[in-house]
Amino acid sequence: MDEQNKQPGICKGWVIMTIIFISLWTLAIFLILQDPKNEEMRWASMTAFIGGSGAFGRALIENFIPYFQNYINIHKNVLAVSSWIYVCCTLLNILFLPYAFLRFSFTYIIKENKIKNFLKYFFVLPPVFALINTINNGELLPRPKYNYIIINLYAIPYILIGFFIIAKRMIEQKTPNERKRYSIVLLFASPVLFQMFSVYLSRLMGYIENFRFNMFFFVIMLPFFVYFLISSGVLDVRLKLEKIQRDYSLKVMSSGTMILNHALKNNVLIISTCLHSLKSDYEKSNKKAPEEIEVIEETSQNMLEIINRIKEKTEDFKLVMKNNNLKEILHGIIFLVNNEISNYNKVNISLDCDEDIFIYCDDIHTKEVVYNIIKNAVESIENNEKGKIEINVFKDKKTITVSISDNGKGISKSEINYIYKPFYTTKKLKSNLGLGLTYCAHVMQKHGGNIFIKSKEDIGTTVFLTFPIRRRWHDKGNCC
Repeated sequence: MDEQNKQPGICKGWVIMTIIFISLWTLAIFLILQDPKNEEMRWASMTAFIGGSGAFGRALIENFIPYFQNYINIHKNVLAVSSWIYVCCTLLNILFLPYAFLRFSFTYIIKENKIKNFLKYFFVLPPVFALINTINNGELLPRPKYNYIIINLYAIPYILIGFFIIAKRMIEQKTPNERKRYSIVLLFASPVLFQMFSVYLSRLMGYIENFRFNMFFFVIMLPFFVYFLISSGVLDVRLKLEKIQRDYSLKVMSSGTMILNHALKNNVLIISTCLHSLKSDYEKSNKKAPEEIEVIEETSQNMLEIINRIKEKTEDFKLVMKNNNLKEILHGIIFLVNNEISNYNKVNISLDCDEDIFIYCDDIHTKEVVYNIIKNAVESIENNEKGKIEINVFKDKKTITVSISDNGKGISKSEINYIYKPFYTTKKLKSNLGLGLTYCAHVMQKHGGNIFIKSKEDIGTTVFLTFPIRRRWHDKGNCC
């Protein structure tokens, strides 16, 4: 990612260097905008920004300035400013990239406490000392003169410790989805590891220009970065994108159905009033009312029931939050479902959950969510002789995850993108309104959690429900 002892001139790799710093700075902006309050996002963004700074400084002093000098007479003050921008970029990249990466890795293991606050200042001391040493060397322009013996004393340990922390977290994960997520985070951090060899170790051994191999490594890895960033939820990006889509669906649903329900209810009430008047007329004249009136009356009542069910699923609601034993909640739901599916006695529901796991939630809405998911799983299994539903609970630093897996018919790729859309359903029963998963997503969102579904057709489906371990709530029931 960076640099030293190369005289300014037109470099054949200027396009690649430009791609690197634009890509890394774009990624940095994208990550910080996802969730500025999330420490993981902040330090991931900072690491990407510092990495891009080295490429920007090199491209500026070697490519852009010499290129424009061939066509226009650049004022000496502009050249001086450009040189100082380059110096600042290279100092930031060389001296502070290992620290930024280490701080990023710390977000996966260390909770907010006095030890963490101490480490924030302790681990920044070596790069600050290296900065002071570089300045005291008295050679910042045109290129800073680095003491790589001092730099490597902290740079290499910081990078190796950071990779060890992330790798350890990956190994500790119990769900395949989380293991995959951390393995991809390691892939994203691979340019930092590559810089450890191409810059820090190489320059210690006198190979000054090896940093230029970073360009080719980054270009090779860039397509994989983009793919995994969007498709695999690295740093919760895909979950954020899914949440945006669900938020939009919920907003459209709540506003549209409120108007529709109001109009339908008024019209059904008009029909009911007219029917009541007709029946009264027949009773007054001692005549028997036609059977069609009874049919219309029964249909009107059914329509009102459907309208009320839609209203219950789409209207906003307040959560009544309290600590609940998760295993007791899940046991109760499994007992209820087992009683309802006596005809499905071939379906085996298993639970793996520790006794001492508590979640801060609205138990009524949480039970409804889990009940909906399990019932969907039962219906997807149909008459499978070896039908099984496995419920597992996993706890990490930030979240409690409930995974509900079945070996049913699964969801096709063409349908998976529509499962959260209001009123979308693949079920043929009239009682299914297509609001179950929309309601579940709404409840999980109000809890500050998330819902994520993985499915393969003819193999099965796994639904992940994540609840935050620590949340603060106002009296009104809204998350702050």
